[in-house]
Amino acid sequence: MAFREYKLGAMFFGFALSFSMMITLFFPTLYITDHGTPNDYGLDKTLTYGRNSAFTYSDPLLKQTNEPIKAILKVDPTSGKALASPMTVYIYQAGDPFPSNVVHPRILTGDIESLSVGQGKIDAASTSQGAVFTVAHQDSMPALKEAVARRDEHEVSVHNYRHVVRDIGAATPFQQPIARKGRPRRRTEDLSAV
Repeated sequence: MAFREYKLGAMFFGFALSFSMMITLFFPTLYITDHGTPNDYGLDKTLTYGRNSAFTYSDPLLKQTNEPIKAILKVDPTSGKALASPMTVYIYQAGDPFPSNVVHPRILTGDIESLSVGQGKIDAASTSQGAVFTVAHQDSMPALKEAVARRDEHEVSVHNYRHVVRDIGAATPFQQPIARKGRPRRRTEDLSAV
């Protein structure tokens, strides 16, 4: 059979190229959908750059068309009253493509996905009408207290577990440990050294 080695080599090369593309493209996709956008920093970056953060076929000359507008609001636009703290908003005008974590909320994973779909209603946003997004920062003390209360409620209702509070007394950082007396002397040891 003529050129049999070339046929096997071509098949092996095709397999190796296919496998390397699967490692490069498919497996990271599985990792991203499992781990998602873990925090508000990732959400901020995704919403700031939008879908066209690099070369795409929709923007081959990198003119950054359809780019979202990032704005900081200090006044409520509907009532005109000052806000308690400035709020960052991401404005997508009609026709602007949404980033991947808005189009596919499963990328967000866990609590962020449930909050974004449940309270944020990101699944109701449409590119034909445009949308305005905000990111609620969950690093405040009220958010922490709410999370602790939800955890305690879950532990009591589902597992019937209550935290045991122990009184360990006040901290004494300068208290010295009890002195060790050392080993007792043997009768055969002589106390005088020469």
